[in-house]
Amino acid sequence: MMDGFAEYGRFVLEGSTVRLDESQPLPTGWSVYAFRRGGEWTYVGSAKRTRARLQGYLRHQRRGSQSRYVHASLAEALVAGPIAVFVLPFADPVAEVDGLPLHMPLGVEAGLIHRLNPPWNRRGLDAAGGAPIVEDEP
Repeated sequence: MMDGFAEYGRFVLEGSTVRLDESQPLPTGWSVYAFRRGGEWTYVGSAKRTRARLQGYLRHQRRGSQSRYVHASLAEALVAGPIAVFVLPFADPVAEVDGLPLHMPLGVEAGLIHRLNPPWNRRGLDAAGGAPIVEDEP
């Protein structure tokens, strides 16, 4: 498990109904969240209103909406079994570094996408949808 993340629940498909079984109450504020299927981190995201964002995934599944790659991937994966939802909440999302504001959830999300290369994430991929774009060190 990634440091600081805890499992908050699982997306589960029962018949044709998708639900989120919460193992603990979801945070309402800023957080980074990650989906895990088996031993693989499949998606990393951040949200200002975590509970609302995760409920949005449920709405998309219930409507059959696959407008984003993650929605289609989640629908396909749920047929094989539950998807664990891990969350890292932030009480104060902004830190100051050398007098400059740093938005921690967005930075952590970008860093994890770069490190884990989760297959359902599209942010940071090159135009062909291949390898993550990596900036050269200065």
